[in-house]
Amino acid sequence: MIPTDFRSKMQTMYGESGEGWISNVEELMVILQERLCLTYGEPFSLSYNFVVPVRIDHERDAVLKIGYPNNDFSNEFHALQDFQGRGMVEVLDINKDEGWILLDRLSPGSSLHSIEDEEEVLHVFAHVAHRLWHKPVSHHPYPAVQSWSKGVGRLREQFNGGTGPLPEEIVSKAEMLYPELLSSAHNLFLLHGDLHHGNILFSKSSGWTAIDPKGLIGEREYDCIQFTLNE
Repeated sequence: MIPTDFRSKMQTMYGESGEGWISNVEELMVILQERLCLTYGEPFSLSYNFVVPVRIDHERDAVLKIGYPNNDFSNEFHALQDFQGRGMVEVLDINKDEGWILLDRLSPGSSLHSIEDEEEVLHVFAHVAHRLWHKPVSHHPYPAVQSWSKGVGRLREQFNGGTGPLPEEIVSKAEMLYPELLSSAHNLFLLHGDLHHGNILFSKSSGWTAIDPKGLIGEREYDCIQFTLNE
């Protein structure tokens, strides 16, 4: 069930730990197949989580997501729950200790890329974002925009002061703007963190719906970045 390219990617990223995690995923799938009465489909081609369509007890279509045990998956785990009832895909079942999430399968599941009219696209994005954004209420320590900004420094360290594949002028501009914008940040919300066209899908039952939240604390404007980059 585990695609070869996904297996190789996890082994490259996490070494022996990644290889061990893949073995755990294979064992977990056998356990969940019996426990939840699942029938597996063909896995989706994704980068960092193992995601596969399933049918529950031959009656309901769903999606099983198994994540590598790190902070990113923990943040998504909590964000999915904190966004419930706010335009986020429905969580059907969840187990943090075992590292899996069972989600409703959105049908037909067409993304925002399927709409050609730009004004309509903006209307949908604004509607979904407005439903999602809310003041943080849970006690989970979500990362803040400020912590994400440290990625620029890590880039410099990795490339001995250079910028690797990124243009120097763009990185320098980010280094200049981040402190300025962070110093004036106020009115913070729980954000999706990756709200682009591909993470907004249409469902016949619930309309336009968000998936795959990162979970981030910051100003609402920050959540528009990935959307504008994906135009």
